[in-house]
Amino acid sequence: MKKTNKLTHFSIMLALSVLLGFIGLAIRGHIPSHLGTASLGTAFASALGMAVAYLIIPSLILYFNEIIAWVVYVILAVLIFIGSIIDARRSEIETNSQRLIIEEKIARGLVPITQQTTQPATQPAPHPIDRYLETCIEKDSTTAGIGNCVNKAYSMWDKELNLAYATLMSSLAPTEQQTLRNAQRKWISYRDAEFKVMAAIYTNGGTVYITMRQLDALDLLKSRVLQLQGYLTLVQESKGGGSH
Repeated sequence: MKKTNKLTHFSIMLALSVLLGFIGLAIRGHIPSHLGTASLGTAFASALGMAVAYLIIPSLILYFNEIIAWVVYVILAVLIFIGSIIDARRSEIETNSQRLIIEEKIARGLVPITQQTTQPATQPAPHPIDRYLETCIEKDSTTAGIGNCVNKAYSMWDKELNLAYATLMSSLAPTEQQTLRNAQRKWISYRDAEFKVMAAIYTNGGTVYITMRQLDALDLLKSRVLQLQGYLTLVQESKGGGSH
């Protein structure tokens, strides 16, 4: 009879632990809003794993005393529940910090907002890559999502850099081409040195610093592209003016 009673206690603890596991996952934001079969199975497996944390010590004590086992179980459940809330709050703070960083970059023109109602009529339209980056981040504003978006945008700007450089080179005289070639090589050295500085500064700041480093690298590349494109415009205008 006692063995049956202990088994009943254990079964109740197991059921409650799985339920508490689901609640903990929900608080942490690890359960998607639309649960498919695969995601439901993953969530159940995670909840069952968390249930083990609730049950290890109480199940051992249960063999000797049911009351003490339940007291220990409740204490552990409360502690793990509080831990879930703290973890969720930490994640929320990191997400908000990343959004503040992105908003600052938006203000600097790195990620223009196309829907701004206060945008002056004389302000140039956002670059297509900036539009892409904005849309991409709106779809997935997680740390991993932002990282993927920035990496794709960086590749796009890198292609723009190669195009701007090649077009400008073809528009210059041979002596001017050599000057540009030397300048570009020095800029590449400067860029690499800046990347090393970013790596050193943004080492111990968590996921927020990862985002800052990626956006600063993107900003550096974009600035060079716009600079070369500006040079190209001046060269083309000067040649056009000289033909009249």
